Order: sequence, then C-alpha cells, then structure tokens
Amino acid sequence: MGKGGWMSEGETITQALEQLERILVLEAGFALEHSTSNTALNLNTTRTELLGYISKIGRNNKLSILLAIEKGILQGDLERYSNSKEMLSSLNAALIELDSAERHIQLIQDKDEYHYVNLAHSLPKRRQSGLPMDEARQAFDSHHARLSNLNKARLDIEEKLIINARKNNIAEAKKMYIEQQKEVLGIK
Repeated sequence: MGKGGWMSEGETITQALEQLERILVLEAGFALEHSTSNTALNLNTTRTELLGYISKIGRNNKLSILLAIEKGILQGDLERYSNSKEMLSSLNAALIELDSAERHIQLIQDKDEYHYVNLAHSLPKRRQSGLPMDEARQAFDSHHARLSNLNKARLDIEEKLIINARKNNIAEAKKMYIEQQKEVLGIK
C-alpha cells in the first residue's frame, strides 16, 4: 500500500479491491452511526414534513403555486447546496426554464397572444398531439429529466422520495398546461 492507504505501483487488482472494500465498509459503518444520531433523526423528520408539503402542493391543481414552490426549492438548493460549477449551471438552467414556463402560463391566458405562440410552432416536429411544444412544455420535460437524473445519485431514501414527489408535481404541471393549451386552442 502506498502512503495514506492509496494504491502503490506494485499493487494487484485483488489488493486494490480489498482496500476499496475496507474503505466502503468503514464508510457504511459511519453512515449507519450517523443515521441514528439526533441530528439525523431531526433531519429525517423535517424531510418527511417537506415530502408531505410537496405532495400536498401537487394535489392543489394550481399551476402557478406548483411552479413557485419548485422554483423556491431550486433557489434554496442554489443558495445552500450548490457546491460545483455543474450543479450551479444545472440549477440556473432549471430556474431560467421555469421562468420561461411561467411566462407562457401568462401568455396562454390570452387567446390572442397564444395564437402567435401556436403559429410559431407550426412545423410537425414542433408539435405533439396537435399542440405546440412551446417553451413551457420543453421546460417541464427538461426539468422532469433533470430530476430523474438526480434521483440516480447516491442519496438517502428520504431525498429520493422528495425528488419523486417533485417529479410527480412537474408531470402534473405539464398535464395542467396541456389542458390549458387545448382550451385556448379549442381542441377537445
């Protein structure tokens, strides 16, 4: 073994894997010890409350509130947890996309205004089920994919449940928006 337990030049694959296993077992032990601490239990309680709140928001059928809450979560993540340029970039992109979705939600309230959005998306590749794949729908799809990718990360079960609730909310937001599109364009 090299200095500090790192692999040395002559180390075999078997030795390297044994060293990795030793480190992973130590990590798992510390993680288990941490998970039963008072701080971890308080965090779990808070995350359970957050999960309940996010799920409740998803059931309220108010698109503007749903988006405001998701943007609030993103802004909080940006301020409190952003620890790499990739994370910073992803969170900023998500906020920009959801801002665009909010603008389209305002546009869709006016049939005459949304008529121009509809015309701008006239090519078949820019439509889905006869409706424009405008920036709002693209933002919902992009953010849903972003949350799906985040859910693949090494997270606690509580964090994954929160991400799933957020994904459900974004899927619900997209459904509500599509219904508004159908209504404003007179599609049944």
